[in-house]
Amino acid sequence: IHEEDVPSTETVIERFDRGVGLAAHSPAGLVAHLAMVGSRRFPGLIDQVENQLDMLEELAMRADPRAVTEVFALRRDVILLRRVVVPQRQIYDELAEGGHPLVDETSRREFERVADYQAQILESLDAARSLLGSVQESYRGAIADQTNDIVRVLTVFSAILLPLTLISGIFGMNFVEIPLADDPMGFWILVGAMAVFALALWIYFGRRRFVGAPRLRELPR
Repeated sequence: IHEEDVPSTETVIERFDRGVGLAAHSPAGLVAHLAMVGSRRFPGLIDQVENQLDMLEELAMRADPRAVTEVFALRRDVILLRRVVVPQRQIYDELAEGGHPLVDETSRREFERVADYQAQILESLDAARSLLGSVQESYRGAIADQTNDIVRVLTVFSAILLPLTLISGIFGMNFVEIPLADDPMGFWILVGAMAVFALALWIYFGRRRFVGAPRLRELPR
């Protein structure tokens, strides 16, 4: 029971007002026509869901935090649509099977068309639910990749700074006889050696692909 206006009914009434005929010769045929008009309102909603899925895939690949909330909101909408379509399809399947005294053969075929049409809608909604799960997994994978990149870079910097800290700690000991202690250029020689050592380590880690972007020749043509 709808207290508000039903869009499908209003659409059929507008067609009558415009003088558009209706190929329904029985009450069951009119119900089948209303069912088809109502079912054809769903593809527009499914198109909106698919457009949002495309947007969510881009957000997930960028590891945008908005992807999580948008996925849950869209999943709620898809579940709501399925709760509407599934009971309707069960009723239309029963009417399409025949056996009801008020459903003639012409109306039965119309209900069969409606049931097939709603079956396609359910397939689209199920596919959307699967894609939402894929989007969520893509987001988690992107987050994991970002975390791995951060940990790898921090590990490389730690590996570079560790020997430099060791060298500075050794030459900072309070002993009299320390190499280069009496040399006026000793400090700069030590700093230069540490810089060369750090650069060598950075080149080594770069060649091992621990840091840095892919090289130009390694990118797909």
